[in-house]
Amino acid sequence: MKKTTILTALFFFTLSAIAQQASIAGTVLRPDGTAAPGALVQLLDAQGQLIATTTVNAAGAYQFTGIPTGQEYTLVPEVPGLPLYEVSTLDIVVGAQHILNLNQLDTPLKLVAGDVNESGSLTTFDLINMRQLVLGAISNFPRDWLFLRTDIQFYNDQEPWLGFSGSSNTLLLEGDVAGFDFFAIKMGDLSW
Repeated sequence: MKKTTILTALFFFTLSAIAQQASIAGTVLRPDGTAAPGALVQLLDAQGQLIATTTVNAAGAYQFTGIPTGQEYTLVPEVPGLPLYEVSTLDIVVGAQHILNLNQLDTPLKLVAGDVNESGSLTTFDLINMRQLVLGAISNFPRDWLFLRTDIQFYNDQEPWLGFSGSSNTLLLEGDVAGFDFFAIKMGDLSW
């Protein structure tokens, strides 16, 4: 009888330990639906300490498993390197056409991508920085990639710098989470 009680207690303890772990899964995709090359996702605890890092697969998907529940975590996507990726003279032309009101950018994400100097607007100074990068006069922008949750809603699509609403990169993990998705925005790439 004592042996049965101990085995039963051990069984329930094991079940509760398993139930206290969960997974977080999602995607890191460019706004056109393609995977961000070489993207990584870091999992940080509430104190900002690195718990794990995973590489995004060719389809743009990532997953963390066996994560203790009942704690707060932050996910931080990144694309190491690649400052010139997809930035070309065409992007400078597209940006100039927008500034001159000849052909407006069709999404607020492109406006954000065009603000390479992070001034809060797309201006000729951004185009100069793009040109400098294309010509090799500078090696990168202040930020080469920007990551936003895919449920982002800008308060004003024509001026996305005025603010937005949407989910945070931080969550309290209480069970399995799927669809924790990010846009990977390559700064300076306006021609997707």
